[in-house]
Amino acid sequence: MIRYSYISILICTLLFSCKSQKQEMEIRYTSLNDYDANYVFNLKNNTTGLKKTHQFTLAEIEAQKHFVDSLKNSSYMDSLPQTYKDHQYGTSLSLTASDVYLYTPPNEFSFDQVSDEDLVMVYELNEEQFTIKNIVIGERYKENTISIKEKMNTNFCELKVDDNNFRLETLYQVFEKIQKLQYHLQKDLFTYQVFDSKNNHVLDITFKDKGTSLLLNYI
Repeated sequence: MIRYSYISILICTLLFSCKSQKQEMEIRYTSLNDYDANYVFNLKNNTTGLKKTHQFTLAEIEAQKHFVDSLKNSSYMDSLPQTYKDHQYGTSLSLTASDVYLYTPPNEFSFDQVSDEDLVMVYELNEEQFTIKNIVIGERYKENTISIKEKMNTNFCELKVDDNNFRLETLYQVFEKIQKLQYHLQKDLFTYQVFDSKNNHVLDITFKDKGTSLLLNYI
C-alpha cells in the first residue's frame, strides 16, 4: 500500500507538471497579497507574449478613455470640487489617463507584495490625450550582450538586433538605443524599423509630434 501511494503521488506530480507547462499566458487585473495590479501569469518571453501584452495594454488604455469620456458627458461633472479645499479633501475620480503597469505575480508561496523586480513593463501615458508617451521595460530584463546596428534614412531608421529571438531583453535594448539616437525628436513623424539577426522585420515604433507620443506595431 505504501509503495502504491508513492507511485500515485509521483504520477500526480508528473501530470501536474505537464499541465503547468501547457498553461497559457494570461493577463488580468486582480489582487494578490493585498496589492491590486495587472499581473502577467505564465509569461511567455517571446514575440507572441509581447504582442499579447501590447494588445492587453491598448485595450486598457481604450477602456480608461471610454470611462473618462463617459464621466465627462454625465452629471458627474457638476459634482466636482469647486474650491482648493474641496479638491484637497475630496475623493474625485481621475479624469486623466493613468500609466499602465504590468507585473509578474509573486511566488505562490510568498506573502510579499510585488516589487520593482517583478515589473515586466510600464506604459507611460500622456494624461490628456490617452496616448503612449514612453514604454519602460523592467530592469531585470537588461542584457548588455545584445548589440544593435542602425541605418538612418530620411523619415525612418532601420535597427538590426543581434538576437535570433525577440524578447523582453531585446525590447529593452531597442528602447535604450532609441533614447541614445533621438532621431525622432527632430521629426513630426519618424519610425524605427526593427529587424532580428535573421533580417526578419519584427516591429515598427513610430513617434509622432517630435517624440511626444508613440505607436507600436508588431509585424
